[in-house]
Amino acid sequence: MPRSSVNDVSTHIDLNKLKKYGSSQTGVSVRKRSSSDMANMIAVVRDNMATVLQKKEKAVMKLKSAAEAAMKQYGPYKEFIDFEEVNYFNAKKVVIDRDLKDVEEEYWPKIKGTIDYLPTTDLWDFNRNNLQLNPNTSTVHVPTNIYDKSMKILNGVQWTENLTQQFIKNSKVDPTLTWQYFCSSDGFFRVYPGMQWPRDPEKVDIFDCRMRKWYIQAASTPKNIIILLDTSGSMTGKRFTIAQSTVSTILDTLSDQDYFNIIKYSTAPEYVDPCFNGTLIPANVDNIRRMQDKILDISTKDQANLRDALTVAFQLFAEEEKLGSICNKAIMIITDGAPENYVDVFNSTNWPEKATRIFTYLIGKEVADDRKVKWMACVNKGEFTHISTKADVQENVQQYIKMLSRPLAQNKSNHHVWGAVYLDYPTDKSDIQSQPFSLLKDRIDAAYEPGTEFKGLGLVISFARPVFDTRTAVGKTEEEPSKNLLGVVGTDVRINDLVKLIPAYKLGVNGYAFAVTNHGYVLFHPGFRPFYSTDPHDKTLKLRPKYNSVDLSEVELPYGHTASKGHPLRQYLLTAQEGSNNKTVTMLTHFDNMVSSVYNVDNMVSSVYNVDNMRRVRLQKNHYQFTAVDNTFRLVFVLPENYGDKYLKIEKRAASFSDDEFFRAMLSPDSKLHFAPWIYCTDKNGMHVAMSFDVFNASFYSSTEYECDQDQVRHLLFDAVHTEHYASQWNGSRYNPSGRTSQPDNPVRSQCLLPNNNWTQAVRAKCVQQLYTKRYTASIKSLYYQRAVYGWQEGLKYVFFLDLSKESTSWQVIMAAAEVVGKQPKLEMPVAVSAFRMSHDVFAEIFNNNTGFCPSKHHCPFTCANSDMMNCYLIDNNGYIMAVNNNETQVRDCFAACSLIYVRNWIVWVTGYHRPVHVTELGKIRRLIYMYMRNWVVWVTELAENREDGCWVVWVTVG
Repeated sequence: MPRSSVNDVSTHIDLNKLKKYGSSQTGVSVRKRSSSDMANMIAVVRDNMATVLQKKEKAVMKLKSAAEAAMKQYGPYKEFIDFEEVNYFNAKKVVIDRDLKDVEEEYWPKIKGTIDYLPTTDLWDFNRNNLQLNPNTSTVHVPTNIYDKSMKILNGVQWTENLTQQFIKNSKVDPTLTWQYFCSSDGFFRVYPGMQWPRDPEKVDIFDCRMRKWYIQAASTPKNIIILLDTSGSMTGKRFTIAQSTVSTILDTLSDQDYFNIIKYSTAPEYVDPCFNGTLIPANVDNIRRMQDKILDISTKDQANLRDALTVAFQLFAEEEKLGSICNKAIMIITDGAPENYVDVFNSTNWPEKATRIFTYLIGKEVADDRKVKWMACVNKGEFTHISTKADVQENVQQYIKMLSRPLAQNKSNHHVWGAVYLDYPTDKSDIQSQPFSLLKDRIDAAYEPGTEFKGLGLVISFARPVFDTRTAVGKTEEEPSKNLLGVVGTDVRINDLVKLIPAYKLGVNGYAFAVTNHGYVLFHPGFRPFYSTDPHDKTLKLRPKYNSVDLSEVELPYGHTASKGHPLRQYLLTAQEGSNNKTVTMLTHFDNMVSSVYNVDNMVSSVYNVDNMRRVRLQKNHYQFTAVDNTFRLVFVLPENYGDKYLKIEKRAASFSDDEFFRAMLSPDSKLHFAPWIYCTDKNGMHVAMSFDVFNASFYSSTEYECDQDQVRHLLFDAVHTEHYASQWNGSRYNPSGRTSQPDNPVRSQCLLPNNNWTQAVRAKCVQQLYTKRYTASIKSLYYQRAVYGWQEGLKYVFFLDLSKESTSWQVIMAAAEVVGKQPKLEMPVAVSAFRMSHDVFAEIFNNNTGFCPSKHHCPFTCANSDMMNCYLIDNNGYIMAVNNNETQVRDCFAACSLIYVRNWIVWVTGYHRPVHVTELGKIRRLIYMYMRNWVVWVTELAENREDGCWVVWVTVG
């Protein structure tokens, strides 16, 4: 078979006709990026992110002051309030315009005249799925297990009404603010803008703001908790079910900054998990879930020996103190009673300092004597709680947090926290769906949610502060003001609002950025994907169980890493001072989110866990530059060796223009230029401004009205000017495969040029072109741009891959080539990618026509035309199928998703042999593989390897 059989398509699609872009221009040069360049680049982003965070901190500080002033002005709680006199929007009961669709229009005025009607407007169009909110008021949520007409709630609702005005003032000062809220220690939740609470008729609303991590962290300082669980025979049955629920709920109140362990006791104390004997363990998601599972397997028997259990607990705390632990300490005792007070134990271990608080939870409806259990809590600065039913658990458990907040209240501490990443509640309760073809003009996507649709903010981090009681006089039943925590105020920051500040065009196609918390958990990373799909035909996405505690070591994968040696980057980032990592680390970099196991050459890694069904893997050496952002998280820039250390320098003289009409046309809605959804300019308030001629013109002349990235605007201008005549290069030629009697439709559906800056120059060939440009507006982060550059690094002139158009349910072939500039080999770099799109049917016909004949100089017993005797496959440079010589459904359904190992196993299956088939060196079919099975042989042989296009033709013969 001739070598031309593989690259036949390229002879009919001449990429050279498009290579005018990379010519040398005055004022344009390829520069070597130094470590100081990287340091300056990350410093700018760090400062911008810090400004965003500091604005939120100031807003929350104003909320704290407003809340404390409002409470002081309100004075002592009223003993009686008529519910009818308290006017507020109950978030769970309000009616909005969307609810009136099923109501006859004549009843609308009556409904709108009630207190339950909440006028709303569309706000925060982050996902083309607007939230219906009211920017002029706040709404209140009361947990299901709390009576919303109780005097505590009514008093709290009244005095916090004044917070609404501060909410509005904050949003005017900083329009980028999202949710602002106050969570009362009594349980109600006031949130702005006013909203209707997410409803699910099939589920009970179990939301309690006091159980949110931001509340728990803000309301108390880091703590060490030991839980003593009574597993004696008297706890058998319903009591132990309640006890298990109590332990599980206590664990849910812990955060990443806390440590804990659980000791069960009957005749003798015993750690619930033997792996953690004699130590406190971090309260991360993995450990909490592990312990929650462990307590479900515990059985009850014998008599209780609380004395020995207390002794073991105090000994454990003593050992931790030797290691320097100074956290709050508490012992939680879950039991149905105690035979004595254990004065001698407390006297020798906890008195007189009483450094360890004792919290006791008495389980069961009928309890003979609670005096000893209550006494133990009271004399050890703790609290006694009686839990009669499972429904009482959550409300009673969380009370200990308020007790632990007393030191903060007494000292009027300036305590504040930035919490871990999580989904805001509206997003968590909405249907998250995939929308891969969305044309995102007003929204900047982070890597974790490309093409997703939901109601809410998506992933956020929260800033929160405790609110203390500053009154001088209180009611008879109220707590002493000096010890009273009123609640917690806070606001959320979208992760995307941080990601959009990163100049993706400066990092390049192979470069990326990520951020981790001080505990090593990922805030954002290209490999961090919290959503997943179980059915490729279903748009509904699910949330991964551990999405908010993904460790850096799970997404940044070093080559040759072993657990015993430790992650070469993680510990360095968390402990070193900011700067660059001198050590070059070879990492595994993933792209193209599809399927399958991972294989790579030279036995580097035998297999890698599939993170979010990632499909392709390559090795690259990375340089890391990192810095701390406002002492909140670590920001890291990653640039690959060789390609990543170069950039295209465009001086101002190379980016001048005089034709206003050209740029008006370029920025018009009908333009063939499609801009990537990046931040080009912001207004004085820091809000993203859509690119228009007026903005562009103002930015070019350094207007003070907008703040623009001048370097990015300069690249945009240069690219636009020097690709103005790109469309004229399209000659509209049609290709007629041999054997056809009539001329087919033009196989090349569309073509485009993507500079490495921020836009797509597209030539409209047919209506299908619009779909193409919608899918690939992200420019350098598009799959075909990445693959073209990777191909250039590997010596390939161009690459192929398959793409499925879901609107037409037909496969399309994408062919891309990197355009290179640079006079010296060491300073060469891709600056753009030319790409074509064509029908796969035509592509497959070209493949079949060129593999179905035998060259005159060869003797061929049969060719790929004999599909009953031979299966022929065209595979890409990662081993995935692009074309096949038969129409078997199982193979055709595998295009671009299945590797050759699947096909081989399928061949074995259809012939009746279920013996496992092993394939080595899958990505590069380098040698003949013989496999003897009974009386037949399966062999795979490489017929042609064309290093110019990265495709291989493979014969798989069964005989």
